[in-house]
Amino acid sequence: MDFSLISGTVTTINSALDLGKAALGLRDANKLAAVVAEMNDKLLNAQQSLFTHNAQLMALQQEHLKATKELAEVKEAIAQRGDYTLVGIGNGFAAYRKNPTPEDSESADPSAAHFEHYLCQVCFDGPGQRKVLMQPLWGGWLGCPVCVSGPVTAQAAPTVIEKLRRR
Repeated sequence: MDFSLISGTVTTINSALDLGKAALGLRDANKLAAVVAEMNDKLLNAQQSLFTHNAQLMALQQEHLKATKELAEVKEAIAQRGDYTLVGIGNGFAAYRKNPTPEDSESADPSAAHFEHYLCQVCFDGPGQRKVLMQPLWGGWLGCPVCVSGPVTAQAAPTVIEKLRRR
């Protein structure tokens, strides 16, 4: 018996087994490649969906920030409006008068007290919500320098006219 022949045969059989395993591996790799391709497709679809949802979330966050800012502005406007009372000042015109506060009368520091003043009703209620002080005009009248509403008589707001004249 020739050991070299047996050894050659065993080597050939081992090589055939290795080739068979490799062929099975290639077949499994081909199957695996199809599965991997399908998984990649699903992952790409999921990633695209996440990008879409992220864009929607960003839009919602922007809307939320805008709504929060508008709410703060409305609250501030309500608080400011609460500091003033709409009063008639004559000749069919109205103005907002600063409400006196307890601190105004109790404060020893005169600069801390709010001076009595009137704001133009047209400007205050307008779209820009400007706060314009009514100013004395000729002959003791009050008027708005921005929208030129008025004039109204000084008798309607005598303390304001006197304080403005002293300056």
